[in-house]
Amino acid sequence: MRTLHLLFFFFLFWMIGLQELCASSDYPVTSSGIYFGGRASRIGWESEKQKSFGYLIGPSVGIDYRRPNHIYGGYRFYWMYGNTGGGSCHRKMNDMDMQVRVGYTFGSTLLFTPYTGLGVTAVTRKNSNTKAPCSRFSYTDVYVPVGVLLSYHPSSKFSIGIDYQYMPEVDSYYKTKGFHNIAFELHKKGQQSIEIPIQFCYPESRFEFLQQRIIPFFRTYYYGDATMRCGCSCGCDLGIHLPVQKAYEWGIRYEIAIW
Repeated sequence: MRTLHLLFFFFLFWMIGLQELCASSDYPVTSSGIYFGGRASRIGWESEKQKSFGYLIGPSVGIDYRRPNHIYGGYRFYWMYGNTGGGSCHRKMNDMDMQVRVGYTFGSTLLFTPYTGLGVTAVTRKNSNTKAPCSRFSYTDVYVPVGVLLSYHPSSKFSIGIDYQYMPEVDSYYKTKGFHNIAFELHKKGQQSIEIPIQFCYPESRFEFLQQRIIPFFRTYYYGDATMRCGCSCGCDLGIHLPVQKAYEWGIRYEIAIW
């Protein structure tokens, strides 16, 4: 049933996009620029039978070159800091993501932009109650975003859109404090993200080159399990198993865009 719904919405947007390809606007459509702002979210982290929740906050920056019926290029970066859990399981958390995009934009007032690119995510979780080995865990993955950015511009002063991407990993590994120069390869998984960018101009005409962006978002993180084995003199194997790690983040970004 979910697949049918997705096919329906894709077909609907495709038909609207085909109609828009033949349309033209009598006002400039603004969707390129440099923007910077802040990002705040709530995150839920799951590991086997354990669950923890917390809050993250941090800066975000980006740049887009996006014009009707033209090549598209973009860059995204954010860095988040916060805490998850509580009591003896209290952990500090850092979350960094960097992404480069390339694609093509179709349409005039309804812009349809399929894109791909390359991204890196680095997440660190640290037990704040101890400095012992194995108190700091870091997950790094390199992924290829495959997404679609769809936005509607009814005027030069307002637009609303949806940005969905699937992020299959091409490399993913895990490190823990106390294991120097050792990285555990994680089984490759896919992650997802969806954003709803809403843009509007400042009310005063002298600031017409600035726009505000309010962007609700939802993102999943998925790190597959891994097992390291080594031989010993007794002939048996020593297995170190790393459980699957999942996280779900939802929040909002506020940015100032300079066009």
